[in-house]
Amino acid sequence: MVSCILSCKTAPPKNKTTVAPDTVVKSAVPKKAHSPTEQRAQMEFVNYNDDGDYFLLFARKADSTYSFIYNDEDRSLNRGDLIEVKWKKGIIEIAGDGDAPADADITTTVTKVSDGAVSKFRNSYGKQIKYIRPESESYSTSYLDKIYKVVEYYLANTKVPLLQQIIDKKEALSYSVEQQTKNSREYTMIGISTTNEHNVNTVQWLYFDGEHEILYEYDLPKDELVLFR
Repeated sequence: MVSCILSCKTAPPKNKTTVAPDTVVKSAVPKKAHSPTEQRAQMEFVNYNDDGDYFLLFARKADSTYSFIYNDEDRSLNRGDLIEVKWKKGIIEIAGDGDAPADADITTTVTKVSDGAVSKFRNSYGKQIKYIRPESESYSTSYLDKIYKVVEYYLANTKVPLLQQIIDKKEALSYSVEQQTKNSREYTMIGISTTNEHNVNTVQWLYFDGEHEILYEYDLPKDELVLFR
């Protein structure tokens, strides 16, 4: 991901460090000369990324994923929601590269059109998924929040009959997290379980590639990772 410098014209979201008044910052602005008209398209929301110098929104259309500069405090969209994105071409400056200018797509408005699978899951299931904390805790709050959303996305789209039955009956679900190496690569292994006061029964294991944000189901009989879409 290109690391950029945050626009000084937009207030950052809550919990985001505020730039001091005497700090020099650069702005993401639409091109003034030869600027194309505003573009629009309906897309599937993927996620936000507030970790860099610019706030980004990722959305998917067909088999392509697009990134936009997103100067809005709203973070209410869930993965899979259908949205209408309006944007214009703009210019950003690439930090660490002599502030070299680069083209970017900057949103003007993002409007939710309809609920996706995650939003529908939240409304129908109506329960918090319990996180089973390991004895040795080394995960950051932001990473645990990401994992929770991964678990939600999986449960909202799973085809595993037993999990579908559990969700339909609104029975309690939990998940555990630990690091595992498989095929010489490190993954975050997630165990999704049913819970009651007496025991925990793991129904499905998942492997999450945090570097590339790819999720796999674990096929126990074949000892294989199966890409989850």
